[in-house]
Amino acid sequence: MGGRKSSISKYFFSLLIFFSFSSFAFAQTLPDQSSQPATQETTDAQTEQTERTEQTERSERTEQANPQGKKSSAISKNFKLFVTAGPKLMINTDSVKKSAPHPIMFSGGIGCDIFEDKIITIQPNLTFFTNYYIWDGDDAQPAEVENRTATALSFMLDLTAGHTWHFGKNSIQALAGSGFLFRYGIMSTGVHSSDLNPLTLTTARSDVKDINKWFYKNMNFLYPELCVTYMRHINEFWNIGAEARAYFPLGSLTHGEKFDGAIFSLAFKMQLPKMSEIKSLFAD
Repeated sequence: MGGRKSSISKYFFSLLIFFSFSSFAFAQTLPDQSSQPATQETTDAQTEQTERTEQTERSERTEQANPQGKKSSAISKNFKLFVTAGPKLMINTDSVKKSAPHPIMFSGGIGCDIFEDKIITIQPNLTFFTNYYIWDGDDAQPAEVENRTATALSFMLDLTAGHTWHFGKNSIQALAGSGFLFRYGIMSTGVHSSDLNPLTLTTARSDVKDINKWFYKNMNFLYPELCVTYMRHINEFWNIGAEARAYFPLGSLTHGEKFDGAIFSLAFKMQLPKMSEIKSLFAD
């Protein structure tokens, strides 16, 4: 019995040694799972660093190719484009028997606020409107539809400067400058060149020529002006508000006609987002 037990013990001891070596050999063939996350993190970090380096190099090449890029970006921050729309009232102190009483013209315009956050704000602005005129023998007078001879295509160029006050989301501008009224009269629809003017007995063709000459006679195109604007900040893209302008007719004031031809306007104003802001909006 003792010999038999010894043989069995040797048999189990041999099996134990065999399985131990087999387990060790199998473990050596398996991949190291604990090192995989660290290896993956290292790879991701290297990839990110490579992308940053490439982006930096592209930026440096862009700046070298366009050294004015930073300067242009700084300028665009001080440049705000806007549009306007609203009525204009023209004062007519002449006899209403031969002209229209205080005509109202609807206008639309475009302009820009420059250096709005500086001490001095500069604001060029261009508005367009039309009006009817008749010739009375001496002056071009505003006319009603049924008595019109010429239709004037009118462009008011405003060159003003002033200051902007900011109060949280609200801002107020006070501006002063000069308005240049460029007008060109054409024969109104339904009027024939041979039609006679009942006031002067002249033809419509000759009246239109006289009207166009009068537009630029005796400084009738020059209008000193005052402007007040209120704006409300809506969001990062839009600012809306209103503006009021008063135009003083230099030609009439210097020739004893007082405020004949003075213009008062009230308009809705909306500042437009910059192109970079529009691109970022669509990119998001």
